[in-house]
Amino acid sequence: MFLKRIVAIVVAALTLTGCATYVNIPAQERDVALHQPTYDVVTDVIAASFAAVLADRPIDGPYRIVMPAGTLASQYAQVGAALGPQATWSLQGGDQALPTLDARQVRIRGFDAEVDVLRPVDATQPAGFQQLVTVYLHDDLMDDWKAVNLRAWRMNPDEALRMNQE
Repeated sequence: MFLKRIVAIVVAALTLTGCATYVNIPAQERDVALHQPTYDVVTDVIAASFAAVLADRPIDGPYRIVMPAGTLASQYAQVGAALGPQATWSLQGGDQALPTLDARQVRIRGFDAEVDVLRPVDATQPAGFQQLVTVYLHDDLMDDWKAVNLRAWRMNPDEALRMNQE
């Protein structure tokens, strides 16, 4: 009887998470994935990605976060709170003079995710060159999303984004 309950709980958990765990933001041609940035899992994945990018190359002082179009103010507030008091945001665009972390693409496949984050090459020159970083994440159901690897692209960010979407 105990084993049947455990199996039922696991099946229910997998069923409940199955709907929002195939996500492409932005939408890809002819895909069947979800595209709304308002799912909690998207917020969690982006927050973990920003934290990993900051751990890899910290920004000294305030910085701006940008999330996919359609993200709610409450989600920005949640991610900002998770990152700490240096993180700022605005749905109207924010301070362009601040270094910016911009979540450009999100791909979630079950317990694995990839987020393409645009960051400044030099945080002291926010209007300077940008670099694309792909953050690879995993969720083991017993803990939060964790970054398992980062790939810093050494090419034009727009070209890297196109290549990474294929």
